[in-house]
Amino acid sequence: MDGENSCDAGLTLIQETSREQLEAIDQLQAEIKKLTTQMNTLHQRFAFLQIQTLLDTKKDDFIKKQIQHTCAQYTELNAASMLTEISRLRHHIILYKEVNPDEQVANWSALDLLRWVYKWKLQESLTNFVVTLRIFLTITVSTASCERSFSKLKLIKTYQRSTMSQERLSNLAILSIERDFNVDFNSVVEKFALIKSRQI
Repeated sequence: MDGENSCDAGLTLIQETSREQLEAIDQLQAEIKKLTTQMNTLHQRFAFLQIQTLLDTKKDDFIKKQIQHTCAQYTELNAASMLTEISRLRHHIILYKEVNPDEQVANWSALDLLRWVYKWKLQESLTNFVVTLRIFLTITVSTASCERSFSKLKLIKTYQRSTMSQERLSNLAILSIERDFNVDFNSVVEKFALIKSRQI
């Protein structure tokens, strides 16, 4: 603008490019460090869910320690019950391996293990273990939905909507993010009419 002082640092094109590249590298390094910290936290909580660890009886102390750490984070889990369920699960998997020697049980992922539990209808006897597996398998989904909500935020909060309240912004974000859901408008109108009906 006219009358403003120039804030040019007097750098050459090569120096300016080098500065921008170093800023990008610093940003990338910070993001990688943050992601590594999050992955280490996940590993500390859920490393015992790997099939090789579950079947190794030498790692019982490690499994017990990790289960106590995980159950301290999630109140719906019970550490004593989960330890019992893991010994029960080991017994089932050993029997399954004897009947199906060609099955590569050692290569199962957490999702394969959960599918196997549901296939043989063992979820009733392994309730805590199933909940833990489901928490572990949905962590990435919840992270992706959070990123998706931030990408929607710039579409929702435009210049014209800059003064809206936090509650309205949250409601608009939910409507925008979950717009693929089918809504029965007749039932919504009926509920609204019942709430808003006035006595004559």
